[in-house]
Amino acid sequence: MTNFYKSLYGSSFNNLHIQHLIEIKKTQSYHNQQTNIQNIRIINSLLSFFTSFTGTYTINYYYSDTDDFEKFATIFPFYFITDTHIILLSHDFETALFLSDKSVHEYFMKTFRQILSKSYTLTDGPKSSIEVLNMMNLTKPDNDCKICMNIQPTIEFFITPAMIDKYLLDIPYKDIIRGQLLERIKQLNEKKHTIIFTLDGLNLFVEQGKCISFPDSIAMHFDIKDRIYMLSKLVGSNKNETQHNFLLLNPAKIHTSLMSIATSFPSTTCIFMLDKKGNTLFIPLQENTLYNCFTDFIQTLPKYGFVYSIEETNNILEEKIHQLKNSGCLPSPPDSI
Repeated sequence: MTNFYKSLYGSSFNNLHIQHLIEIKKTQSYHNQQTNIQNIRIINSLLSFFTSFTGTYTINYYYSDTDDFEKFATIFPFYFITDTHIILLSHDFETALFLSDKSVHEYFMKTFRQILSKSYTLTDGPKSSIEVLNMMNLTKPDNDCKICMNIQPTIEFFITPAMIDKYLLDIPYKDIIRGQLLERIKQLNEKKHTIIFTLDGLNLFVEQGKCISFPDSIAMHFDIKDRIYMLSKLVGSNKNETQHNFLLLNPAKIHTSLMSIATSFPSTTCIFMLDKKGNTLFIPLQENTLYNCFTDFIQTLPKYGFVYSIEETNNILEEKIHQLKNSGCLPSPPDSI
């Protein structure tokens, strides 16, 4: 399905509208794997297309108790409905059947609309960074998931008011944004968190001084001095048992540099994805019961060795500090992100 979607990225499909209805499993196992992992894989594939497609794309979902046998016993379990045709697909996507009969087309449309009327919207689209900040500020720290997965280590923990003034651009509502950032930093530091982050995100900060939490229109890059300061704070926090832990994802075992996940009990799940320019897209999922799916997934990462230990993470962070201190060839930070 992903390969099929890639062919629709061209500019010739700017006016194409896709309404996608997906099935989410309710059962507790799928080929001896937890169902929530399978659902997350489906959503991951959909959101990648969602953020890149040149046309209009909406996603709805419904829950199903259908077992594996029923799906694989159906010769053509998947289908597309166009304005004129029905395209039936085999479960392995290797065989397709094109139907143009009008009565068949009407039958499929009726069935699709019936399921769609009982389905739910998975997401209503990307939000601006300010909208997401407002939403996160409404959550209570006591309800926040104690472990999260980010593209970068959350340097917001250590940003000072002076740094906000230094890097925040002179934009409308600057004082409001500054106040919201300070409020969020205060909330984040009220509880100890474990933050899992990616090597690509770390390198982006080390080499360019870019914090993905701040889009182009809001903030500048961090200069080398402040990058060293932030990395040192991460190392120090890891060494202090009462402070936050920062753990690096092992890229040899899992590669997820384009996505981070933030959850807030009982209903908020935000997906943060990088666009082609390296700026963050915020996609709130409108499905309350997916909260446990994502928290379960994140909590299994350290348990099954997908992340480096604190000691290994600190060794890598200290290497990055050494690189910054001793490299005179790093480019100066640009005027804006």
